[in-house]
Amino acid sequence: MEKERLGVIFGGMSTENEVSVVSANSVIKNLDREKYEIYPIYIDKNGIWYEYSDLQEERKLGEKVDKKNRISDLIGYLKKLDILFPILHGLYGEDGTIQGLFEISQIPYVGCGVLASSVGMDKLICKKVFSQIGLRAEYEYVRKYNEKYIYMDSKFNEQVMTLDGMVEKIFKNLKFPMFIKPSNSGSSVGINKAKSKGELKQAIE
Repeated sequence: MEKERLGVIFGGMSTENEVSVVSANSVIKNLDREKYEIYPIYIDKNGIWYEYSDLQEERKLGEKVDKKNRISDLIGYLKKLDILFPILHGLYGEDGTIQGLFEISQIPYVGCGVLASSVGMDKLICKKVFSQIGLRAEYEYVRKYNEKYIYMDSKFNEQVMTLDGMVEKIFKNLKFPMFIKPSNSGSSVGINKAKSKGELKQAIE
């Protein structure tokens, strides 16, 4: 039986590049070599794509990725493969962007499609969708705005506030302990737990 040509894509431009490399190493070690011809593909933090020699050895988090050759004709390279397996974490990997590339290139891939990926990656939008089917989680959404912050209410109305004023507003609506997390990130990057106003302020900063 002819083997399927499987492209395993890892690395990426997010803060979780190194986590993705370790994940891909584990996946590749456990793939069925009798069924698949494996093509490891590494994306560096600048978005440059490389052919990578087989990820077989144990890898530690943060270990430098070498043994790679830049791919000059990316779409042509991907189209020679039968299926793509993205082992990418965070932005540009789990948020629907790379899934869109696969879709317009008409290459089969593993995982969720564009819409599910983009909605699932954004915690604010995901909670809004969940609330429509009766799944609720209490939360507050804020973002940085110059030297101040923008507070967004449940109807998407925005208000510019100081950090201290925003902390007081959040404290009125939520109870401690609180978890503070980036709206668009994964692998628990940037998550903090606050048990007081001071810790909440520090975590937001």
